Amino acid sequence: MGEVQSIEVRPSSGADYGVKPLTAGAGDLQRIGVRLGKSSTDLRQCGEALAGLVEPAGQTLIREAISSLSSQVFRVVVVGQIKSGKSSFINALVQQPLLLPTDVTPWTTAITNLHFAKEAPDNYSAAFHFFSEDEWRDLAQGGGPIRELTERLVPGFDATLLGQHVDALKSRAGARLGSEFEALLGRIHYFETLDRNLLLHYVCSGELSSGDSSELGKYADITKRADLYLDAGPFAFPAIVTDTPGTNDPFLIRDEITRRSLNSADLFIVVLSARQPLSDSDLALMRLMHGLNKERIIAFVNRIDDFSDVSYDLAEVLIYVEKKLQAEFPGASIPVIAGSAAWANFAFNPDAEAFGHILERRSFDYLTELGLVQYEDRTPSALDDAARRQRLCGALLTASGMPAVYHAVADRMGSSQAARSQLQIARCFREMAQASASSLRCEMEGLQDSRSASKRRQAELKELAKSTELLNEVAANVERSAKTIEHQLLRMIDEEMIALRKGLRSAVDHHADLERQILIDTLQRSRVPRAWTHEGVELRRALADIFGKSFDRAASRILAFQARVAPELHRLMGLVAPEMPRPVEPRKDALAIPAPNVAALSRLVALDLDRSRWSGFWKKRVSPISYGEQIEALIKSEFQSVVDELVQTAEAALSGYAATTTKWSFGLCVNIVQAVRRRREQMASHRGSVEHAVGGPATEDTERDYEQEVKRLGERLQLCQSLHRQLDTISDELGADLDVPSGPTP
Repeated sequence: MGEVQSIEVRPSSGADYGVKPLTAGAGDLQRIGVRLGKSSTDLRQCGEALAGLVEPAGQTLIREAISSLSSQVFRVVVVGQIKSGKSSFINALVQQPLLLPTDVTPWTTAITNLHFAKEAPDNYSAAFHFFSEDEWRDLAQGGGPIRELTERLVPGFDATLLGQHVDALKSRAGARLGSEFEALLGRIHYFETLDRNLLLHYVCSGELSSGDSSELGKYADITKRADLYLDAGPFAFPAIVTDTPGTNDPFLIRDEITRRSLNSADLFIVVLSARQPLSDSDLALMRLMHGLNKERIIAFVNRIDDFSDVSYDLAEVLIYVEKKLQAEFPGASIPVIAGSAAWANFAFNPDAEAFGHILERRSFDYLTELGLVQYEDRTPSALDDAARRQRLCGALLTASGMPAVYHAVADRMGSSQAARSQLQIARCFREMAQASASSLRCEMEGLQDSRSASKRRQAELKELAKSTELLNEVAANVERSAKTIEHQLLRMIDEEMIALRKGLRSAVDHHADLERQILIDTLQRSRVPRAWTHEGVELRRALADIFGKSFDRAASRILAFQARVAPELHRLMGLVAPEMPRPVEPRKDALAIPAPNVAALSRLVALDLDRSRWSGFWKKRVSPISYGEQIEALIKSEFQSVVDELVQTAEAALSGYAATTTKWSFGLCVNIVQAVRRRREQMASHRGSVEHAVGGPATEDTERDYEQEVKRLGERLQLCQSLHRQLDTISDELGADLDVPSGPTP
């Protein structure tokens, strides 16, 4: 959260925003992420139990894994044009019809994060982060990425205009805040409770469609981010739903804020207007997002209730949207869901006036055609009948498209990075439980053997001393091997990244050369060329293809190397504990390194221009060859940062996976070494204590201690075996959702 420079806690005015229970007719909606939430809880419980059964080395690994599970969150970013109904859609998605104001257009000037199933620090409900003085200075002077982006998007742009725009915002904020203005910059306001007025004050821009509020947008111009913490709502797994400024906002800063919010998302929901789906602005946004994994995008066509003939118009719109997406993004599989957020909100918060509005519209015929309601339900008196009212709520919710959205979000959540991380942790826990069970069996056998003829004790003490030396030698070897393996993996990743960078740069150079030739030929054929457009779509596709193939090759190389390391580790463990069974070798098809989110391919570059913005470029009146050289240099320059970010993304994903699996593989070995050392130290101590009692009878206390220890070890063994079976089940379920075969990890 950064440094907190001020904190204000005020009582809220108006009704608090709690999670409204589902109304009659809306109860068929399933909570999102039930299985992922359950597996997270089960894994944490298994980890806590397992931590009490393993050695210190294993405990450290398990605690780290539990901490990572506790911090998991699924992030949904909602984007779309101004007036596409984003706020209404979010209200319907989270089942709180009155949460975000919908009578203000545009309503948000900042990123607004809605946190679900996740407690806020210090139990506050809302936190509003203000721009700092340095950030204001950068904005006012046009410094940093905003200045660079503006100049590249608008050739010949006068940088002072950006400063004037920011100054205008500062002046407006100063007029609203008076003497508070300077003191508020860079600070954070916290609130114990959340209500509508807070949002109107902190993140609203525009005018209320009805009513008046002198406090509307009071802090909006200085608010950088809002974090709102709510109950679980429709989510059974921690989630963040992010509302973004409209993508066609004329203020460039808000467009930049929206673009930056794309980088860390697990899922994007693009809200389209049914009256104008996939406009130029929508397509521009989709093209920017094309570099992201296609399974992370959902398109929602909103406001179908605006149609006079829903059935006919909706069919036409869906055909148009699907054809357009296929033409723009061939091979991509982007779910298209049509509906009405307004219908869902009416279903969640029914009232006579709202239903009267619905019943008077022609869209009621659509509900009848779907067989969701009966014609007599249209009469106002139907609202007085509980069964009919429930049927109307259910009909509106079903037709709203929200159940389909829930299903699509849950499907994406089941294949998310969080699910993959859980699968990896489940397999690591399972391996640790299996090793611990083997160690306990050996410990029980050693304890039972300690009751054998006492004449063997002297020889066994010498054997223990000898094996301890071997144990220490193997332990040192494991530590050296871990460092060697880590170094080899890093070198391997470095080699792959050099090859990836070379391939990406080659694609950029080839594309830039091709565009230079095309432009020169075009200019030489046309006397007065006025336009040249380039959004880099083909280049982005080429880079995505190279990235995917290179990442897969690097991942296969790392997995093959680790597969060769595993048997060697098992051999070392055989020297330490020959009585312990060796772990089952992992199935090769069960190992995979998930491809990362290639958000770099959505980066906005200077080439993403519309025709009108090239007017300044063509006024330079230089030769066609000079124009071509400038375009070639521009493409190479702009996409260099894209190449750099792609390489960094691949390196981080590969290094992270390699570091985690290596740490667990060697950590498991160290855990076994520690267990064997502890067991042998105990045996040496026990046998040394009875050395002078050779041939003497066992005392009553000795027998009782022996029986208690056997019972304790037996109980721990049963718990290990139970945990192993439970982790087997969790791994199989997660693997099924991810379409990953079950099998132990290396």
